[in-house]
Amino acid sequence: GLSDVWNYFMLQTPRIVLASYSAFLAAELLDATVFAEIKKRVYRFELSVGSMVKFAMLRSLGTDVVNMFVDSLVFFPLAFAFLLPWEDVWGMVWYGTYAKVLLATLDTPWFIAFRLLTKDVRRVID
Repeated sequence: GLSDVWNYFMLQTPRIVLASYSAFLAAELLDATVFAEIKKRVYRFELSVGSMVKFAMLRSLGTDVVNMFVDSLVFFPLAFAFLLPWEDVWGMVWYGTYAKVLLATLDTPWFIAFRLLTKDVRRVID
């Protein structure tokens, strides 16, 4: 009855929460590390060629793709393994990554606009 349906869905909640937190932690730690390393390596070059926008966009999208793939790679198997066929789970990983990258591509120009508007704000690069 209704109670069985309720229990089925509510018992999935801890699994989804664990998958979500695990994916977020793995993806964000990797993203922050990779982004900072790339920024440190190319910052002086960006200044010398005067092309902050081009490199900032490449840096942002490049790390986003890795971040979003790792997020999907961790989340979907943890959330749906043994509940759905593996081919469906892997499809979710690929299509989830695709959707996230598409959205990141659409929002990256806003990131660049913000960066240009705040270009005179002093930044410390270690």
